[in-house]
Amino acid sequence: MSKILQLPSIDAHALWAATYDRALNPILSLEERYVEPLLPLMTGMDMLDLACGTGRWRARLARCGAASAVGLDVSAEMLQQARKKPGVGSLVQSDAMKIQPSVGRMNAIGRLDMS
Repeated sequence: MSKILQLPSIDAHALWAATYDRALNPILSLEERYVEPLLPLMTGMDMLDLACGTGRWRARLARCGAASAVGLDVSAEMLQQARKKPGVGSLVQSDAMKIQPSVGRMNAIGRLDMS
């Protein structure tokens, strides 16, 4: 019988980061199928993508017209994967629960995944 390994979220995401975008994951498939069609036009908007992880949604924000998108995630390993993607823009390592947003800087703030 295999043992179930329980890890804090930050440690689990560190281990998962390298394969996050490539591994089969039914939650990510559902997310892409149902969340993307809900995205509004964001022409000229500055966006903050909370818990951006590997930056999978950054290209989608650009397709919706976002002028810029800042990605914020607590996981250094997830952000390392995001930095490998073209046109990734600004990425910030921080806990979303601890940030103090600047008034008037972003047009919209969102967490785009369902997981």
